[in-house]
Amino acid sequence: MELANTHKDIFLGFKAYSESDVDIFKGREQDSEYLYSLVVNKDYVLCYAESGEGKSSLIEAGLVPRLKANRYFPVRISFTDEEYNNTQIDFDKVIKDRILDAVKNQQMSVRQQPLSFISKTDSVLNDKFSNDLWWFLRHNELSLYGISFPIVLIFDQFEEVMNYPKSESWTSRFFAFLEKISTDNCPQYILDEMTKCDEIPDVLVNKEFKAVFSIRTEYIGELDYWCMQRYFIPALKHNRFCLKPLTLQGAEDVMKQYEGFDEGLREIIKSILLRYDGQQSSDEIHNDEPRISALILSVVCTSLYHSKDKK
Repeated sequence: MELANTHKDIFLGFKAYSESDVDIFKGREQDSEYLYSLVVNKDYVLCYAESGEGKSSLIEAGLVPRLKANRYFPVRISFTDEEYNNTQIDFDKVIKDRILDAVKNQQMSVRQQPLSFISKTDSVLNDKFSNDLWWFLRHNELSLYGISFPIVLIFDQFEEVMNYPKSESWTSRFFAFLEKISTDNCPQYILDEMTKCDEIPDVLVNKEFKAVFSIRTEYIGELDYWCMQRYFIPALKHNRFCLKPLTLQGAEDVMKQYEGFDEGLREIIKSILLRYDGQQSSDEIHNDEPRISALILSVVCTSLYHSKDKK
């Protein structure tokens, strides 16, 4: 049973798949399509799963390529240790800088006609609120040759905003910020400035940005507390996708990347997985039933591959 394949690292073990691994990311096609469809139709989407089930891989190798292929502009958002320790952090500035950096880096990497932000209004308030993310995301459009590229903010490992900061006030301020940019109601401080300058621009334009969050299942209760009790961000409660273990069919799609995949190897993998699943026989796993841990499958396949490679 020869396990030959031209891609040496077709299985990554404990590592998550990245955007560059899209060609070897198998077994999650339906999950990727469903998550993409959910993002297209909703503003905020939460993906949750047990630890090690592949949330980061699904986003990076499943969702991001689909977003880019359909003219969305994904921006990955994470915070540094210094930012987590900054109790006076300006979330508007930090995340706007992340967006601008992502646009700049994309231009440098492909050397094409650059994407650029175009203001939707000529309001005198543009300069005053240029660093306000609520205003910026509604009154500026990222475009190329007149084609819009809606921004998708991606917050992977979102549980960190609840358990990493040393001060609960940091988390509270972050959810207050998230609530602000999510609402289509014009903030009062902008309405006050409009009154001062006797101007009524079109401030209720539809937001074109979206946001995706991934979180481990055990943090769902804490997230509900922040997004429904302390603040009101109902989209994080209602627009959720649970990433379940792989089905046997999905596991086979992964395994078929081996040129030597056959019924014998299928049964070996299946028997190993059954030990972790606690089932008595392979007949108890059905092709379309989510039962096979993505992490265990990846580790087992990686181990088998390298053990065969050494022989």
